[in-house]
Amino acid sequence: MKSFIIFCIGFIFLSTSASFSQFVITSSVPSDGAVSVPLSTTISFTFSAPLDTTMRYGELQFPISFIATDPLDTLVFGAISYSTDLQTISFEITHTANTDFVWLVIGARNNTGQPLSQPYVLNYTTSAAYGANRVSGTVTFEGGDPTNAVVVLTDGPLFGEEEGIALIGAIVPNSLGAYIANYVRDGVYWPITAKDIDGDGEIDPMGNDVIGFYDPNHDGQPDSIVVSGSDLTGVDMTLRRLFVPVTARAYVDTATSIAKQYAADQELKVIGVHADPKGIDVGLDGTALMWWYQFYSPSFQLSTLVLVSSFFTMADTTMEGFPSTGLPIPENFVDSDSAMSLAVANGGHDFEVQHNVVRRTLYGGNYWADRFLQDSTKIIWVAEYEAIEPDSSSLIFRVFVDMITGELITGVQEPRVSVPLGYSLSQNYPNPFNPTTTINYSVPKQSFVTIKIYDALGREVSILVNEEKSVGTYSVEFNASGISSGVYFYQIKTNEFVQTKKMLLLR
Repeated sequence: MKSFIIFCIGFIFLSTSASFSQFVITSSVPSDGAVSVPLSTTISFTFSAPLDTTMRYGELQFPISFIATDPLDTLVFGAISYSTDLQTISFEITHTANTDFVWLVIGARNNTGQPLSQPYVLNYTTSAAYGANRVSGTVTFEGGDPTNAVVVLTDGPLFGEEEGIALIGAIVPNSLGAYIANYVRDGVYWPITAKDIDGDGEIDPMGNDVIGFYDPNHDGQPDSIVVSGSDLTGVDMTLRRLFVPVTARAYVDTATSIAKQYAADQELKVIGVHADPKGIDVGLDGTALMWWYQFYSPSFQLSTLVLVSSFFTMADTTMEGFPSTGLPIPENFVDSDSAMSLAVANGGHDFEVQHNVVRRTLYGGNYWADRFLQDSTKIIWVAEYEAIEPDSSSLIFRVFVDMITGELITGVQEPRVSVPLGYSLSQNYPNPFNPTTTINYSVPKQSFVTIKIYDALGREVSILVNEEKSVGTYSVEFNASGISSGVYFYQIKTNEFVQTKKMLLLR
């Protein structure tokens, strides 16, 4: 679960100038660097144009996107209000004494739909004085412009077991990449930088957004800095994509090595693409950001699911319902790029042109040959397209490719049926919540479904669903009574679908 922690870290920068056409935050109360902020006060942000108050962002569901209001567990949110011209939004806040705070605003829209041009950072403290030190350096972006990237000093590493809290935020104001983080107290920090490439008000490393961290020894792991009585210079970082699209074979060795840590005789039974919330799980070139591999050990009768990406790996030996019999996938199987090339050329392209495709995915194994073709002697790739028709019915098109020979088997279009459009896991509602919230999910075919809750350390908190489900849409309630406030993750798994989302419990 470490990888999913990244989705909780905030990144922002302070607007220094704006042209007439830009939609920006022009000021805040208190101002950046303020000290002795009252414990009960109003935090407000004023924009250059009226705010679209119907927008809702992230976990807090506010009309502006706070990727971080840290430390969140020391804040109590009260009423929200707006100025008559809708250019100022105000939050009634109760603070904790002698605490430094960072508000990281990265998304909003004005009343004409224009997105925020420049994010904003607000550092303030309820203490009588701020830190006197500064941390500075340069942010570079391979093949890009670091302008509008942000730098955050956190109290823990990006890949740590606990969620890092933003302590100080700063801006990269121009293409030279130089930044200065003010108000830094003596202590140990982990510098992080990020940039919202697509301007959607989120930092999503699985999309187009880029992230970097301090790594002077270039070992691929975040390093800390120590501030002690003076300024620190030369804290340089490089922005890059953490998730890299690859074909299925790229991670087979890694997944096999992990699986064999649980049992030496593990056999690879099924390969699949990790579900993307946007529906396009696999590219037309057969690459994906994450792949899952299901293994089975005959001697231990153990099923192991291994999820692998360029950023993280995760294994689960508690999943039920995966196939344990049938032929294993051989080491020299035909890769996913060849399979998708055949799928695109043999009906996939035409299907996408003719229909409103909402999902494109790829999975393979002997299990699917037995299930779809009633042929237990083959091991196949299944390229699956789902479309939604004007009458809201679902249309599914599948292309089958032999994983051993690389030959096209057939393409099959299923009749229209009013069933869920593939597996889905909805955002819980309400979110944030206290103490109960509802999670909706859909199952397009008879499947064994597991839904589990995890804390920020990846520890299992609760099992909500663990049973065979028929076709349909379901709701399940999570009651968080008895557990502490914070970020939690909920994950759905079937034998061909895995998806994880986060939620926020606020007491």
